[in-house]
Amino acid sequence: MPYVFLTSPIRQKLNQFRIFLAEHEYRESTIIGYHTYVSRFLRSNYYDENFDLRDQINIFLQNEALKAPQTFKDCRAALYAYFKSLIGSPYSKKEKENSINTIKELLDGFQQYQENVKHLTETSVISEVSWVKKFLNFIYQQSPVNFNVSKIYALDIRNYFTDEVAHLKPSTKGRIATAIRNFFLYLKFSCVNVDESIFKIPLSPAVWKLNSIPTVLTDEEFESLPNCFDKSRPVGIRDYAITLSFIELGLRCTEVASLTLDDFDWKNSIINIKNTKTHADRSLPISSTFGKAIVDYLKNSRPASKSRVLFIRFSHTQGEPMGREQIRGVMRRAYKRSGISESITGTHILRRTVASKIYKKGCTLKMVADILGHESLDSTAIYTKIDTETLLQQAAGIWPGGGSLC
Repeated sequence: MPYVFLTSPIRQKLNQFRIFLAEHEYRESTIIGYHTYVSRFLRSNYYDENFDLRDQINIFLQNEALKAPQTFKDCRAALYAYFKSLIGSPYSKKEKENSINTIKELLDGFQQYQENVKHLTETSVISEVSWVKKFLNFIYQQSPVNFNVSKIYALDIRNYFTDEVAHLKPSTKGRIATAIRNFFLYLKFSCVNVDESIFKIPLSPAVWKLNSIPTVLTDEEFESLPNCFDKSRPVGIRDYAITLSFIELGLRCTEVASLTLDDFDWKNSIINIKNTKTHADRSLPISSTFGKAIVDYLKNSRPASKSRVLFIRFSHTQGEPMGREQIRGVMRRAYKRSGISESITGTHILRRTVASKIYKKGCTLKMVADILGHESLDSTAIYTKIDTETLLQQAAGIWPGGGSLC
């Protein structure tokens, strides 16, 4: 270790600090570490005994957070202890408490904005607030003393993506970037000063939604699902009806969980899908197969319940509505009984499979989008790539002087 020259005043201050730590029963290893950090502070350009010690510690820690983030917490603890040894009272953490309260207020406001202004679903709001909270905590750690959202720049966002979330999938990064972008839009909506550099960078990493063919079930797998239930048992009748909600209607998992007894218009053979992702209700025809399954479930399977939700629990908290996780659990068990790959655990693959089958039957993209409840045709266009037969026919043009290439 290189020799560090210490002036007599600094050496005296450090000796007094060591005595203070020893009297307060700090471990010897901690004393040595704290001695090093305080020595660095006293020898820095930030220290001047003629000025306020608190302000100097604040400025030094801001610089330390940027230059040595890995040891920042230990350095901060050392300087807080040094402050107490000189002043006789603990270092006020008012600034930290104010910053934490500020973050909480920002997140509360952002959540209300997402719910009441943008009308996002509960799951989307929770997800975006969670990602923004992690981002703001990262920013706070970089500058814990003077945390201020108006002083967040494009470079800070780039550093967050390169330092904290670089290991995540591109799709996940895209969701994080969307959440952060929405947060700054909320700030601007709330008349909070936001640095314009933030809106000049592409916050969303490239996530090429259309660069691959979406995964769907094979015809054999799809057709095997309805046959894997024991319909002599009430739970089998219920789970069969749940499965048909996916493969007959192409619903999202949250839409299946949200179905109620009042959504069925039996007179006109229509089911109304509400509480959708796009907040746009849609009506779908009730097929004979699906209708019979629901009637069988209501007459011979569904226990008495005060709940108007269609699918309810049988064992734990009997009579209570099934949530999304219980619905997914039904399908996971069905996949296993049908011999479908264990890598398939979600329900969205059923929706993709239904969409591909509808499109292959000759329906237009607009019709497929209306059935699925897509807000944009861009979301539906990906299913055109699944119809390989049509693609081949269109790609195989007329050969000059001859017939088709196929």
